[in-house]
Amino acid sequence: DLAFSATVSHPGICTFYSLATSCGKAVWGWDAVCGYLQCKEQYDIYAFLPSHQEYSSLEYEELGKLRNEFLDLLKQEGPEGIRKFAAKHKRDARMNPKKALRANSSIYGGPSAGHEFEMMIHGVHIKECGCTQTQPEPSMYVRLVVDNDDVVVGYLIVMAWVDDVRFFGTEPEIEKYLVGVKSKVKITVEKPPVKEFVSIETHQDLERGLTELKMPSYWVKALGGIKDFPPKGPAERDVPISEYDEKLLSVEATADDIAKAKHLPFCQLLGVMSYGASSCKFEMKYAVSKLGSRRNGWSEKH
Repeated sequence: DLAFSATVSHPGICTFYSLATSCGKAVWGWDAVCGYLQCKEQYDIYAFLPSHQEYSSLEYEELGKLRNEFLDLLKQEGPEGIRKFAAKHKRDARMNPKKALRANSSIYGGPSAGHEFEMMIHGVHIKECGCTQTQPEPSMYVRLVVDNDDVVVGYLIVMAWVDDVRFFGTEPEIEKYLVGVKSKVKITVEKPPVKEFVSIETHQDLERGLTELKMPSYWVKALGGIKDFPPKGPAERDVPISEYDEKLLSVEATADDIAKAKHLPFCQLLGVMSYGASSCKFEMKYAVSKLGSRRNGWSEKH
C-alpha cells in the first residue's frame, strides 16, 4: 500500500502514558518540519503548466503585442470571446499537453509519500537510535540499556503518529535519541510539559502518579458544528445510552423515515464520536457501536 503510514493505536497511547507516569517520567515530544518534504518520493511528480506559464517569460514588447490581440478579440467578440479563449487555453493545457512541469517535491506528498515518510521514521529509530520496534504496536519503539548483570540502567520508549512523536526515558538515553533523530530529520522539540497529542489533552501529575487524557476542546468544536440540529438544542446525559435508546435503535428506519432524515449528519457525528470514544471516553464505545448499526439508514429519532 503506497499510502501506508503507521499510527499508534488509542490503547497504545493509553499504555504509553501509563508507563511514563508509572516510571515517574515526563513525556517529551517532537514534530517533523514539513515532514513529507524530507523524504524522496518513489516516483517523479509532474504538474500541468499554470495558465500564465507561456506568458510570464515574454519580453515587454511581446506582452504589448499580446495585449493588443486581446483588445481586438474583446472588440470583435466581446467578453464571451475572452471566456472562450480562456476555456480553450485551459482545455488544451489539460487534455493534450505538450509540456509539463516536474516537481522537486510535493508539499502534501504523492501517493507514496506516507509510505516513504514511514520508512524514514522507521529507519531513524532502528538504525540511528538503536531502538527495537514493538510487535503489538508497530508505531512504538523501545531501547533498553543493561549493565553486566543484565540490570536495566537506562531506557527509552517512543510512540509515533505519522510526524508527531512523543517519548520518555532516562536522561542519557533522551540525549542520545535526540542526537540520532536530528542527524536525519529536521524537527522541532517540545520539552515537558507537552500538553497535547493528536487532539488529546495530556496532563501528567507525577507527584501523585496520575495522568489524565481528555478532549474538552475537541468536544466543544464538535458541538459547535451540530448545535442547531436538535430541535431543543443539545441535552446533557447521565449515561451514554439508556434502555429506551437501545429499543429505539433496534427498530429499522422506513424508507419515509430515511428520506426525512437524510439531511441530518448522522455518519459525520458517528465519526466525530468514534474518535473521542476510542481516545478517552471509553464509556461511550458501546453506545457508538449501537448507533453504528443504523449508519446505512437512520430516522430523525435515531
